Amino acid sequence: MADSRSGASLLVSSTITVTELVSSMTPGVGLDAVQLRVGSAKDAGIRLIPPSEEIAGQAGEIILKDRDLPMADAIIAATAVTHTEGRVYTDDPHFEKIPGIHTLWGRA
Repeated sequence: MADSRSGASLLVSSTITVTELVSSMTPGVGLDAVQLRVGSAKDAGIRLIPPSEEIAGQAGEIILKDRDLPMADAIIAATAVTHTEGRVYTDDPHFEKIPGIHTLWGRA
């Protein structure tokens, strides 16, 4: 995908991803490094999308179909369906089994 500031592609991330980054990366690299990474993503034009009522409802429906799916992944998937036609840049295998999600990793 091209830089979203050019208008060629829309790059978004759920604010839930920030939660995941802080909780999983901070113990290894420190909070300052995580905040720098999030800031760099925003500076590159990635918009952070908070869960809306629509996204929350879609996430709930996704979980109904897969009770083992983490709630954060369901919210991220619902955000992708709403804002990027289901494209998710990840190597997390949870996303491969969610209907309507198209995973990308190592390509943009």
